[in-house]
Amino acid sequence: MQKESISKRIREAILSGEKGRIYFVKDFADYKNDALVTKVLYRLEKNKILIRLAKGIYLYPVVTCYGIYYPSLDYIAKSIAKRDKAKVMPTGSAALNLLGISTQVPMNAVYLTTGSSRVIKIGKRKITFKRSAPKNLEYEGTLFPLVVIVMKELGEKI
Repeated sequence: MQKESISKRIREAILSGEKGRIYFVKDFADYKNDALVTKVLYRLEKNKILIRLAKGIYLYPVVTCYGIYYPSLDYIAKSIAKRDKAKVMPTGSAALNLLGISTQVPMNAVYLTTGSSRVIKIGKRKITFKRSAPKNLEYEGTLFPLVVIVMKELGEKI
């Protein structure tokens, strides 16, 4: 009976939540049963309520008349960083695109992080997290560090 109650509460929390939100098993740590939460998220995926983006990463999709609206790689990367309590900063073409210098939308994004290095595959796309010294991510605000990264990127191409 308790398992059904937890399943029902997780389902209700997701359905009453914001569409387009990303969910992790850790979001339901209050239930102290990661195996059950994983099963519930898996079932919600099978019932087409959630979409599995990658292992342990689920999306409550926004469905339009044109199909499913997937979030940007930047949104996904920042959600993962928030979960891991790490800082991230886009590099390369992702940074150029965020500043509007390039109209190219990268299929694979690379982020510097204070967390662990890893590659996360999301469908045919990839987010690569490269460990960096915290001093590289300690700039104030959100615009200035992005400008610094872009200047370094453009400096390499000149």
